[in-house]
Amino acid sequence: MVKLDYFLDLFLIHNYSLFFLGSFFGGDMFIFAMSFLAGQGLWSWWSVFLICFVGTIASDCVWFLSGTQILDRFRKYKFFKKLDTKYLPKGKPWKVLLIFKFLYGTRILTIIYFGVRKLSFLKFLILDSIGTLEWLAVIVLIGWLAGRGIANYINLFQNISIALTALLIAALVFKFGLIWLGQKLKKQL
Repeated sequence: MVKLDYFLDLFLIHNYSLFFLGSFFGGDMFIFAMSFLAGQGLWSWWSVFLICFVGTIASDCVWFLSGTQILDRFRKYKFFKKLDTKYLPKGKPWKVLLIFKFLYGTRILTIIYFGVRKLSFLKFLILDSIGTLEWLAVIVLIGWLAGRGIANYINLFQNISIALTALLIAALVFKFGLIWLGQKLKKQL
């Protein structure tokens, strides 16, 4: 019988491969768990972030290309036409590709849909990378803070109102950053 120590050693020795494969196949729950363990000091948060970014982009590219190659026959169905008119009325997918990762359960279907829709691969890769950076930053930060014990960081603020104000300011900066990025992308696309 194999001992648990063997798996722990294997896990710690091959953590980069594990990050890649876990983000490729496992998604956000795996990334959150690895970020939590990074908060516990098993490895660095940036290694989780970078390798999981590459794994997630690789997975998204596989799903996108499968949409362009395999699922093209579904494009004629009413469901896809309705998506085109309802969610992408002017044929500009940048808003959807920047936020779809935050909606649990929609990632793969959305990527396949854009593959079927014949969005250029380069455009998809750029927009998906931006959306993945946003999504991964949130997942890794929350996981890392949970691993570190977020209560320790609330003491830094001395007052919950200051923490809430900081959170509101961060949300506003994020929102206006998305608006600015959207305007830049509209001009380029």
